[in-house]
Amino acid sequence: MPLKLKPPRPGKTPFYYVRGTYLGIRLDRSTQTSDARAATVIFKRWKAEIERGQYRHSVPEPRPMNVRPTFASAALAYIQAGGERAFLSPIIEMTGEASLRDMPIADIDQMAIDRAAAALYPNATAQTRNRQFYTPVSAVLKRAGIDKRIQRPKGWRGKKSVSWLEPEQAFALFTAADLLNAEFGMFLRLLCYTGMRLGEALSIKIGDVDLGPPSDLSARDQERRSPHGPSAA
Repeated sequence: MPLKLKPPRPGKTPFYYVRGTYLGIRLDRSTQTSDARAATVIFKRWKAEIERGQYRHSVPEPRPMNVRPTFASAALAYIQAGGERAFLSPIIEMTGEASLRDMPIADIDQMAIDRAAAALYPNATAQTRNRQFYTPVSAVLKRAGIDKRIQRPKGWRGKKSVSWLEPEQAFALFTAADLLNAEFGMFLRLLCYTGMRLGEALSIKIGDVDLGPPSDLSARDQERRSPHGPSAA
């Protein structure tokens, strides 16, 4: 979509917005002004900065003192300060009555957050909503100085389950795995005897594994532990 200057939207935002892509740079940014002439000047300056390759390092337009910061401006400040941007883009780009983007951060309460989360992720689990919506929104608000306690969606911790295998069950599982694939059998033994999480075990590289005896064992101990027994003299 070409770069365009969008007019204010009654009931949504009083400011002109610049949206679109120009020379590979995508913009979705408020001009923070309701004056058409001033917005046009800002729009042309941003285009010129992109053409000169300077836009990435440009400083955001100063906000008038009487304008309250919105969630979008707070999110931008959060990202520029080194905050995690994962999952923030869908929240900022969301439109509609439930959108938080143009809402003043001081007006964002629990009901607004719950409504926006349900609108953006209508079929997601509580864990997904918490990870992809509640957590990034909370981080942006805290960075902006809004220290509100945000209630997470019911069930966001998931269901705790405690289970284990009896030794006979574990050994039977190892035997069945060996019949399928010897490497799979070794992998299950690794998980069982070390207590590693699945992700930790899958990240192990061959160079990180030493199947030899500990270096501090004596030669006699190493012979005793060898599956072939003592070596012939």
